[in-house]
Amino acid sequence: MNRYTVLGASGFVGGALARVLREGGAQVCTPARGESLAGRELGHVFYCIGMTADFRRWPFHTVKAHVSVLADVLEHASFQSLLYLSSTRVYSGVEETQEDVPLPISPMDGSDLYNASKLLGEALCLNCGRPGVRVVRLSNVVGYDPGSENFLTTLVRDALAGEVRLATGLTSSKDYIALDDVL
Repeated sequence: MNRYTVLGASGFVGGALARVLREGGAQVCTPARGESLAGRELGHVFYCIGMTADFRRWPFHTVKAHVSVLADVLEHASFQSLLYLSSTRVYSGVEETQEDVPLPISPMDGSDLYNASKLLGEALCLNCGRPGVRVVRLSNVVGYDPGSENFLTTLVRDALAGEVRLATGLTSSKDYIALDDVL
């Protein structure tokens, strides 16, 4: 039987993934935040750790989630494969979305901290020299998550409360993918 480790299983995507894998009869490990993974056989790893809506308020947590914990896993853990969940948000500000298109980031733009840390996580995965390490860039994942601070959940919550205020440009657009399609 394959063994799976879901890092970030307390989050939206990671929690749903762990649940689906278990329902399918898989052996699933969901280590707690901060738990050492050194020397453990993790099997197939899904790296779902990440910051989303509140990354601007928590810059150090964002870098730790997207890069620091990942570096520790890549350097010290034993696994058969690792899939790093990145984001199509890294394409903001570019016309094309091919994998090899140059992606600009500005250290002066607080919004780019998310993009920079995701890109650093991707670069670490793609250049660590370990076989079986892959990256997937997901669009905004949506599904039922009533406690979330993500865009669509807060939009629905605000609408139900009687007032919606959007803090976005008129030309802004986003792509969404359903949680079930990701799983």
